[in-house]
Amino acid sequence: PAWLPEPLTPGIAANLGSAVLTAGMILVSVATTLSHVIPRQGHRGAARALLQLAPVMALNAVLLLCWDPAVYARYPRRICFLAGLLYVYYTAQMILFSMARMSYPSAQLGTLLPCAALALASRSLQA
Repeated sequence: PAWLPEPLTPGIAANLGSAVLTAGMILVSVATTLSHVIPRQGHRGAARALLQLAPVMALNAVLLLCWDPAVYARYPRRICFLAGLLYVYYTAQMILFSMARMSYPSAQLGTLLPCAALALASRSLQA
């Protein structure tokens, strides 16, 4: 494709495919969540639910838009591993806060900002 600076390698294809699959799963999760929340809690509950899903959507945006495709080609497993760790962390945190009936911290800046900085640095700090 014209938007890739290099030929489409299996590593780039796998990571982009993973990000697109994750985006699809996020859309299904959002639709399912809203279909359960709106009848019970109205639009205020829907806004809260979307805010809680924001870190996962932001992580997927970082994966799709920020990483340099050449880095995808060189380190596909590491990028997938990093993303997987963050997805598991967000999920475990959501479950734990839900079980404890505590408010979920939607910002998640402690993990999103370093991940985004690393991804953006991949575009400018290549060896």
